[in-house]
Amino acid sequence: MQVHEGVHTAGTVLRIAVCRLIEIVLFILVLGLIHLGAQNTAPAPNSDPAYQALRNLTLSGEAVTVNNVEIKRDAGTFHLHSGTVCFVGAVNGRVTGAVFSGDGNFVLTPPDSERSMLKLLTKEDEFSEKFSQMVLRFTDSSYDELKKAGSSAASGCDGGLLKDSQHTTRHKLKNNLEARILEDVLSPAAGGLFVAFIHGKRYNGEELYVIDPHESRDQVVFLTYDENKQGEWASFPLSGPHAPGTVGPPIQIEHQQLDTTLEKSAYLIGKAKTEFAAQLQGVRVVPFDLFHTLRVKSVKSEDGQPLAFIQEDKNDDADFSVILPKALTLGERYAILTEYEGKEAVVNEGAGNYFPIARSNWYPSNPGSSLGEYVTYDMTFRIPKGMQIAATGVRLSESNDGHQYVTTWKSEAPQTVAGFNYGWFKMEEGKIENTGFVVQSFANRESPDWVNALQHSASAGADLPTMGSHASDTALGTMSTTGTEQKGPRRGRTGSAGLHRIFRRSTLQAHAVDPAECLQFRPILAGTSVDSDLLLLRHDCSSRIGSGLGRSGLLEGCHASRSRAPVVGAHGWIQFRTGSVDERRFRRHVSITVFERYREESQKVPRILE
Repeated sequence: MQVHEGVHTAGTVLRIAVCRLIEIVLFILVLGLIHLGAQNTAPAPNSDPAYQALRNLTLSGEAVTVNNVEIKRDAGTFHLHSGTVCFVGAVNGRVTGAVFSGDGNFVLTPPDSERSMLKLLTKEDEFSEKFSQMVLRFTDSSYDELKKAGSSAASGCDGGLLKDSQHTTRHKLKNNLEARILEDVLSPAAGGLFVAFIHGKRYNGEELYVIDPHESRDQVVFLTYDENKQGEWASFPLSGPHAPGTVGPPIQIEHQQLDTTLEKSAYLIGKAKTEFAAQLQGVRVVPFDLFHTLRVKSVKSEDGQPLAFIQEDKNDDADFSVILPKALTLGERYAILTEYEGKEAVVNEGAGNYFPIARSNWYPSNPGSSLGEYVTYDMTFRIPKGMQIAATGVRLSESNDGHQYVTTWKSEAPQTVAGFNYGWFKMEEGKIENTGFVVQSFANRESPDWVNALQHSASAGADLPTMGSHASDTALGTMSTTGTEQKGPRRGRTGSAGLHRIFRRSTLQAHAVDPAECLQFRPILAGTSVDSDLLLLRHDCSSRIGSGLGRSGLLEGCHASRSRAPVVGAHGWIQFRTGSVDERRFRRHVSITVFERYREESQKVPRILE
């Protein structure tokens, strides 16, 4: 009886032990699943804690009194004769800004190449600006320098000045300064950003002096952002030697794999695998150039891990940046997968005509490349069945998949940008004798809506604004592209007077809408039978400035090589220029490049929107 009882007791103990072991294993599995689920949960856009702290930054209460303090930043020197400096709160242990109130002076001594441009603003040989208020944002040693040079004081600064600077970058310049500061805050490397919002008393009340080591070309910029006097008056590289991995764009993109769906409505749906290498030491936040209406749905690492990203409202500072799990060392490679979609990057012009506005940023590209970065591309396009598409690279395949026409393309060699055009095209193909080359020509079958409206206005005899003695009654022609295709590039041209009249109508119609923000120019070559050497640029109806604070954006000049394509900034008038255009030298305009043999013709056209 005792033996049976012992066996029964041992069996019970064993069963209890097994059950508890199973409970422990199940508990561990549940914890693992919870942890795995937390890892795979995509963070909400703009939710990074450090970014949110920067976005909601205010004055901390820490302040110092300064007397005869000098802060030298490259070609600029700030003399703080007397006053108070109030600091913002720290983020990740780093103070990134301050507000100055008192008596100050800013002296700028740019390279000789920039002096004549700066003199257009100052009307003086020397630049010396007086100010009593200034906002500073920085990731360099400014906090330590100012704190060491001053003595503790009660905070007496106007917090509204900081808010005004935030409003300027977010809603006026449309540049996400907080995302740029985050690049340095989350990096183990020392930062070098310095931004001064100067409320000048002599030249302009809205001045900006920027030193950004992450810019590719000119890291030092002085500009004004006053709506009545907006311009970049000096820009030049940082002076002095620099250690490798400290100056230049954070990354270099090496390969793009793009899968793009273009709907009949011109809605774009994209997937991009972007492979890049770190060009700076300690890259943790990676900026990209993506057209502001293309909204990012998700970003993942190559192994499928969701990544945090930044993209504010499309009408504000919508710069796209990705936050990596860890900082990259110089030269380290990484790849991300981005899904995005939206309207307005491509415009439906009517009658099967589509105009890609986002020429260089319909996919996540490098904002610091300035079209000087050579990348290899693999691309898949899905467009409505029955349409045609032409893209950069070699077409590898084509097929119909339901209601979609699918093509794949591959770049034969690294190229500076990937591009496409699609629509209801008529295609002609021919071989060049003794070369083996095959040339394909695509032309729109029907005129776009804006051309039809222009023709209708002309045929209806509508009153047009005059241009003095040059307002002759000249027919606009058929404005057909298929005629150009048949006649060749040097035939079937629209007369110069008729072309000038097209300029008058287009610009003055746009001028009546909004001369500063929405000049509706088109590349004339794409819509008319105009000589192929005459290039007309089209503004994208956006006040976005580009990759850097106050920097002008790049628009495309038809068939011109992208490295020499003219550029435009904010503009309110039109001007003819010969040859390529330097974006720093001409502001507030749309440029029309005219080859030398048309120079005399171009000079006949006045500046109609001045």
